[in-house]
Amino acid sequence: MNTNYPIPFLLLLFLASCSKEGDYIDDRKVFASPEITTENVSYQNYVKPLLTKNCATCHGVNGSAEVWWLNSHNYENAVRYANPIAATIINGTMPPPPKFPFTQRDRDLIAAWIAKGMPEN
Repeated sequence: MNTNYPIPFLLLLFLASCSKEGDYIDDRKVFASPEITTENVSYQNYVKPLLTKNCATCHGVNGSAEVWWLNSHNYENAVRYANPIAATIINGTMPPPPKFPFTQRDRDLIAAWIAKGMPEN
């Protein structure tokens, strides 16, 4: 068994993380209006605003994290990276402090968006 396997993975995860430090902000932002449900969630009504408000500062142009995400800039990139975006949101590894942590509702909506085939509108 190779015991060195976790070290490169952890190093990659560390290098890909946002470099901003601080405590989680207790006051949670609401990314989705009450009208957005798991049945009508789309890129335009939920995913794009979510990524723009909570991800693009690090994973966007001039951000401190890996450029390959560029997840808030267009629908095609959001679809292309939907699985890693969802995985980090659902498992709680993103966002790091001081950004607002995602709520269970956010996790449910991003999972529903993928399950519905990632509708744009």
